[in-house]
Amino acid sequence: MSSQPSSGDLHDLRRHIDEIDRAILRLIGERRNCSFQIGEAKKTGGVPALRDAAREFEILTRLSHEGLERGIPPTLTQSVFGALISDSLARQEQDILRSSETIGRNTPKRTGFLTRDGLWGEQAAAQCASFHEKTLSNNVTQQPVSNSQSILQWASLAEATQALHKGNAELLVLPIEHSNLGTLRESMIAIIDAGLRVVREVRVPVALALMAPTGVTLNQIRRLYGSELAFRLCSSLLETLGSVSQEIASFVGEERIRPLQGEDEISSNDWAIVAPEHLAITSGLTVIAPSVSDFPQTTLRFFACALTPEPITNQLSYATSLLAGSQQASGSLSSILDIFRRRNIVLTKLESLGTLRGEVVYQRMSSAGSLNPSIKSQALRGYSEGPHDEFFYIECLGAETLSPLSEALSELSAIGALVEILGSYPKMSQPPQPGVVWEKQ
Repeated sequence: MSSQPSSGDLHDLRRHIDEIDRAILRLIGERRNCSFQIGEAKKTGGVPALRDAAREFEILTRLSHEGLERGIPPTLTQSVFGALISDSLARQEQDILRSSETIGRNTPKRTGFLTRDGLWGEQAAAQCASFHEKTLSNNVTQQPVSNSQSILQWASLAEATQALHKGNAELLVLPIEHSNLGTLRESMIAIIDAGLRVVREVRVPVALALMAPTGVTLNQIRRLYGSELAFRLCSSLLETLGSVSQEIASFVGEERIRPLQGEDEISSNDWAIVAPEHLAITSGLTVIAPSVSDFPQTTLRFFACALTPEPITNQLSYATSLLAGSQQASGSLSSILDIFRRRNIVLTKLESLGTLRGEVVYQRMSSAGSLNPSIKSQALRGYSEGPHDEFFYIECLGAETLSPLSEALSELSAIGALVEILGSYPKMSQPPQPGVVWEKQ
């Protein structure tokens, strides 16, 4: 590295900054490579858990104190090294997951989405396809496969389920939760109807814009296209547009825009669409108004579903989604929650699904073949005594086949609760928590 330049020479100072930045990048690269080797050692050495919270705490606390001695505030030190540790954990977790999925596979997993979910479904499917293509590309005998060959689109749940059963696809992504609107129950019911298992979660940013052919103004719009969810998120825009005709369309890719652009000249300048802004770049439309959603900076969470669960390893952290049904009786919900509390299982979501008749939900589960056989007899005995009128959607930390959640599920069945597991899926680690370091004033 060059010697310190004079303080008065701005050009030399900036060149020196550039040299420092390159040195930092080189060291980050070296750190990531070393972290990868640590991950390989954990994988081959059978380390029970990838994450060592005590080690993370020690690193961030020690470096924060060392940074203070160099005049660096703890917040900056913890931000930088916290991001590096998170990156290392994410790479190690993904590598473990990919290794378990490449066994016996010669082709990437084909992932599909429903037309009704529009561009968000396409993005979620693309994320899953990208993950699995990277999985196989790690094998030198495999050739990378483009996303377009791995992403499928289905018009209905029945069509998607048929494709899964025929082996024409392995995964279906369904939106399960909007960060402002909450759980999308129709997707939850769809998972049960089709007898699917949740194996992955994907988050897609939701950003909407109003766009139209070049030259079209707000006052000229007579027809507005968009997905059902897009219209739900843009009530203020719809009020502004007044009596504009609203037509449901998913606009998946340019092929859905082209027919509108090919209409006769008289009617081709009276329509607009509400969709993610990046569609304007690929379709040649002009953005009239950006950020038209009533809920800016939100995300849509998807579940990637398969016909069978994927292997669970004790080296990764998991979350599990399930339905729990109980009778309308005093203390029935508290009895369910107490089982999780006594076993120190963290609940991340609890939502009432209303007073659905237990028989209806049971028949749906049973006809789909998704009811856990180990609890079927217990559930039937419960119905002979009375209906399960209260249903709750629960998300918790842990895997259904690993302790302590496996014991908790057995105990739920023993007290007569109707339990339906939607699936266990990897829950990637959160950033490490730093120690408290006081900065001298």
